[in-house]
Amino acid sequence: MASFNIRKATPKDCQDLMRMIKELAAYLNKADEVVITVNDVEKYLFGEKRLAEALVAELSAEEICQRIEGERTQKEECRFDKGDCGIEKSIETEPVSHFASGSGHAGRPLVGYALYFYNFHTWYGPYCFIMDFYVTEEWRRNGIGSVLWAKIIQEALSMRCSNVTWEVYDWNKRSMDYYKRKGACDLTEQDGKHVLLMDRKDMEKCVAETLASATGSDVSS
Repeated sequence: MASFNIRKATPKDCQDLMRMIKELAAYLNKADEVVITVNDVEKYLFGEKRLAEALVAELSAEEICQRIEGERTQKEECRFDKGDCGIEKSIETEPVSHFASGSGHAGRPLVGYALYFYNFHTWYGPYCFIMDFYVTEEWRRNGIGSVLWAKIIQEALSMRCSNVTWEVYDWNKRSMDYYKRKGACDLTEQDGKHVLLMDRKDMEKCVAETLASATGSDVSS
C-alpha cells in the first residue's frame, strides 16, 4: 500500500486538479467535452462564491523518496546490456524528475481527487453530491481510492448530511459493484429515477420562449 495523505484542496492545487479533471474525462471517453479552464477551477472552488469543494490525495515524502530510489536502482541495473554480438552497450533511461518535482504541498505529486458540493433535499435535508472521484491509473489498487472515498463520507457526516449521491455510467460495472458492496443503492433500479440535463443552449431557448409567451402576465425579472 502506498504512503499518502488525504487533505482539503487549496488554490495551489488548481493546476493539478485541472490535469486530473482532463484525465478523468479521457477515461470516460469525454475528453472533448471539457470546456472549463484552470481559472474556472480557482474561481468556483476557492473564489468569493464557492460552488464546490475538493479533497486531494497527495503522496507522502517517504513514498516519493522510495520511488525515486527505486527508479535510480533500476536505472543503474539497466545502464548496460549486451547486444547480439556480446558487446556491452549503454541503454538510456527516462529521468526520475517527474517524482522529484511534483505539485501539491512541498512539491509532492497529487494522484487523486474528489470534487463535491452540498445541496438540500426537501424530504431529508442536506445531502452531498459527489461530482468527480478519481485516482490516477498508476496509483490505483494502493488503497488510495478507498481512503479518499471514506474521507468524503466523513466530510458529509460532519455536515449532518442525510446521504451522499453520485452518478455511475452503466458500462462501469466494476465501480457499480464496488459501490453496492459498500452499501449504495441504485436509484434507477429502486425508484425508477432518471437524471435529466438541459444544456446552456436549451436553457436560453426555454427562458426566451417561455417568458416571451408570458407577456402581460405577472412575471417578474
